[in-house]
Amino acid sequence: MGREKRQEKVYDAQEFSLRLKINHPLFEFELSTRDPETLETIKEILELLPAPIDEMLPPEEIAFQDIALKLSPSFTENKKGAAVLRDLLRHRQPYRLAVVDIPTTAAIDIEAGTRSIRTRRTDVQRCVRSLTDGFPPSSVRNGIIHVCGELDEEDKLFIVDCIHKPMPTAHLRAFQSPRPKDQTGVVVECVFFGDFPKAQDE
Repeated sequence: MGREKRQEKVYDAQEFSLRLKINHPLFEFELSTRDPETLETIKEILELLPAPIDEMLPPEEIAFQDIALKLSPSFTENKKGAAVLRDLLRHRQPYRLAVVDIPTTAAIDIEAGTRSIRTRRTDVQRCVRSLTDGFPPSSVRNGIIHVCGELDEEDKLFIVDCIHKPMPTAHLRAFQSPRPKDQTGVVVECVFFGDFPKAQDE
């Protein structure tokens, strides 16, 4: 029996030229070659590449990451609040973010040796009104209120009540986190979900 002849593809290097650039979320890759056999190597590399991050995450997680960039780390580090936010995002409702800084005063009880942080009710009412600038409060259906600061329960409830009062049919959940060292007042962050009018820049 005669030997089988193996047929190989023959390329003319002068006829082959390849320039390739890949922009991947994890790295950039650029190649120029005249060697046709490089195509097989490139194919193997492309097959091993992970999918872009946005394609691996569900839509609600992408939205959560976008919101996390605009709010304080204390908000997203609050496990209960973050879980409720992810759950609300699964319903794909339009949402609005609102943040306000409420000034505080320190009250010191010399006899008891205690120090407490208090808010003035007029300051709370004035600041809370700005949370719904740009949309009617009646359009809110669900929401999360995050109070970041060392407040007693009475002051926290007053803030939550002031926010809820103009939207009595909304289902709002409130959470509280400790105040970071560099924070002087009380920060209130809200994520409202509902039937909002379309913004001009949308």
